[in-house]
Amino acid sequence: MESKHIKKRETFGKCDWASLVDLFRNAIPESLITFCKTYELGADALIVERVYREDIDYNEMVGPIGYYHTPREEVFLNHFLTIQEVILTWKLEDKDEETGKNNLLKIAHLSSDPNGGLYIGIGKNNKDNIYVVNWDRDEKKFMKVCDSLSSFISSLVQCYN
Repeated sequence: MESKHIKKRETFGKCDWASLVDLFRNAIPESLITFCKTYELGADALIVERVYREDIDYNEMVGPIGYYHTPREEVFLNHFLTIQEVILTWKLEDKDEETGKNNLLKIAHLSSDPNGGLYIGIGKNNKDNIYVVNWDRDEKKFMKVCDSLSSFISSLVQCYN
């Protein structure tokens, strides 16, 4: 699981990943624990190329970090949730909702859909699968985009405007 688009932790394993395991027991995919131990999480964890724009005196992002599911289906990340955000989102929103009933755990916010997000499967039949949840769609609210978190992370690219 390698990505040049997410900041690595200075100290491997230095995060509260054990609280995820405590809450979900064996349901948490090992890849999610490895991801949490390896990479920084939160709003400033993505590494994006920026270019200085003199007209606005600002370093503007060249383009978002994304994953191409198909040529016409791309996933643009806003940021990965911190462990505390993952737990809070589960307890306050997803646990008793459709996402929880489908054994999906939110791990990231998307640029394209602030109400949906990027989810990882934690059930027997979908463990480690990656899904995009988009509440604005009538069909395909739960779209599987990748078979594993590892593959998803390894395939992230910077998308250029």
